[in-house]
This record gives sequence, structure tokens and C-alpha cells, in this order.
Amino acid sequence: MKLPLLFLSLISIIKAESTSFSFVGNGFCTTEDGDYYDYLHFDNVASEQQCGSSVYCGRSFVRGFSYNEGTKWCYCFLDDSWISNNAVPADIKDMHGYSPLPFMSGTARGIITSSNEQEWFKCFSNNQFGIETTNLYYFVGDGSCMTSGENNEGGERYNYISYAGVKSIEVCASYCGQKYYRGFSYDDADNCECFFDSSAETTAAVMEWKTLPGYIYSYFENPGRGTITSSDKESMVRKCYSNDYIADQ
Repeated sequence: MKLPLLFLSLISIIKAESTSFSFVGNGFCTTEDGDYYDYLHFDNVASEQQCGSSVYCGRSFVRGFSYNEGTKWCYCFLDDSWISNNAVPADIKDMHGYSPLPFMSGTARGIITSSNEQEWFKCFSNNQFGIETTNLYYFVGDGSCMTSGENNEGGERYNYISYAGVKSIEVCASYCGQKYYRGFSYDDADNCECFFDSSAETTAAVMEWKTLPGYIYSYFENPGRGTITSSDKESMVRKCYSNDYIADQ
């Protein structure tokens, strides 16, 4: 899967506390290929700025939003499977206007780059989603990364290399941005774990990266293989990110 071109023109920016959004176009947000995202829906949201605020769609796991000025409808767009893999935050569920039936039939993942051009909505993309500036990873869930198990509850764990004292999630992403890594987890204590497939070829390939600053441990006995699609949800401060583009490297 090739990364789509980033926005050809950024007509306007909405800044909502620490999150900023770029105007993409009229309509519901989509990928460049026209695929739709899963979403959370809110009624009676007073303005475009409020829809993009941290109260509603201005959150790190939201890809962007669409807003209808006439109906006051606000839609927060999420990567495919995010809702089934993660609990919707309690403060969202308790908000006035929250629809208890989120849309979960979308297939889109990654950066919002287009819209379906319906004139009564406007689409905005989250410029600061997770670590999207790396163009490599998308957020999967809380805790350590896993394969998908029954009912998306988490399956097998991956082999990993662990580093301490990694000062930012961007540095962790650069550590884990090599060809054979499936993704990584990072926590607020500056711990970084890079996950890779269980195979002799992959294990041999990643050994050279034990020389990076902060290396503390490596583990090669877990059976996980393939795309990271779930997390163990055992820690709210540790976040799991999947390398959705490993096939292109």
C-alpha cells in the first residue's frame, strides 16, 4: 500500500487547544481512493471550532472530522477497527449529543486526504494525529502490541528489542522504523519496544540495532507474526503503534 500524496492545498487551519486541523474539502472525509472511515457522531455541536476541540474530535486517535453547520452534526473519523480494538473514552459516551451506535463499517486507515464533496459538510484532517509525521505508523491501542485474537481481544505477542531513556515518541519511531519491524510501543517513562516477526531471518536482521543508545533487552521466544492489529490494554500510559506500510519497505 503506497502512501497517498499529502494535501495539495491547505485552505484553512483550525487550532483546537493542542490539535490543529487542515481543511480538506466539502463533504464526508475519505481517503484518496474514496474509502470511508469509522466514526463517532454527535448532535447539537454549536460550531466547527467546537467539533474540532478536545471535547469532541480534537483527540490524538481521531483522524479528522466533518461538520454540518445547518444540522450541527459533528463526525469524528477513526481508523478502521479502532472502535472494536479500543474502548470509547467514558467522557465521550457521557457527552450530550453522543450517538451510542458508532459507525463501524468503514475500511479506511491513515491520513485523511479527500472528501466526497457533499456541499452541506466540511471535512478537516488532524495534522497532529499520533506520530503521523513519520509517515509509517498508526495508533492501535493502549498497552503492548499483539496480533489480532478472537473478537479482537488480542492474540500472540511479538519478539521485541527494548530501549530505555528514549526521550520522545518520534525517536522511538525512528528506532523502530527499520525494514523488519512490525511496530512499537512507547510509554511516559521513555521506554521504547520495537516489535518484529518470529523468524530466524528477522531475528538475525534486527540484531545489529542492539547497538543503539539505551538498549537494555531483547526477547526472541514469542510467536507473533504479521501485521499488528491489537494491543493487550494492560497499561494506559503505554501506547501501541503498527507499521501499516511494512510491505512497501
